[in-house]
Amino acid sequence: MIIGDFAYVSMFSVTGNWKHGIFDGGLVEINLISGCSKVISNNLTMPHNVSDENGQIFILDSFKGRLLGQNFNELAQLPGFVRGYDSDAQYYYLGESKNRNFSRMESGRSPVSLDSKITVIDREYLFCRSIPLPRHISEIHALICLASN
Repeated sequence: MIIGDFAYVSMFSVTGNWKHGIFDGGLVEINLISGCSKVISNNLTMPHNVSDENGQIFILDSFKGRLLGQNFNELAQLPGFVRGYDSDAQYYYLGESKNRNFSRMESGRSPVSLDSKITVIDREYLFCRSIPLPRHISEIHALICLASN
């Protein structure tokens, strides 16, 4: 994601060691003018879907099932591998993909969902409803809200 002169990049490993099983994931800010970069969050596990909402950064801490925003505060936690995010004034929309890594790593929560679905969360009351997807759809990479009421 690009905001002004800065690019924000999510990484499975800020040290580059994810292929060695080290998932020290984070969010890196890169100054597009100077080329300088800095880690602005480094406690994420398999982060995805960096987005900007009215000047605030939102990101999915995918493996832990968390939606983070408003200075990396946890706004919601789901039992699945969250990947795919969008929002409007009333709802957060999160995709949950089949979790292929649940048996290799400790998620820090249970139960862990293995289903693929889209979960709609009311921003004010945090009520949610999930829409299950057919079994042959195992992964969600992005969500885009095309219309809202």
